[in-house]
Amino acid sequence: METERQILEKLIADGKDAERKLKELEVTYSVGDRFLTFAGSKVLLAKVHSGAGMRVVMIDLTTGVQHNSPEPVCCFYKITKEELAPLCLCKPVRYWDSRKKVKT
Repeated sequence: METERQILEKLIADGKDAERKLKELEVTYSVGDRFLTFAGSKVLLAKVHSGAGMRVVMIDLTTGVQHNSPEPVCCFYKITKEELAPLCLCKPVRYWDSRKKVKT
């Protein structure tokens, strides 16, 4: 059975729908995803109500403390790595994917 990478390489070689497939393989995040920080804290990616559009924050699941100021995103369910970066002082590790409903 071919891996996703092998399929993508074939598409690129053939010039067919490579950009679309590449976007499907791009890692995105979603409201409800849970992360472990390097400090060992468990945090939740949550949306906040704001008059300034769609914004998200990280909330500590133990203390309930908001880790950062609300940051804007284009879509609550396809948050890119670039949009996630300002939310974290360090690179978080996702341990729960809310869209797939699985531990990662």
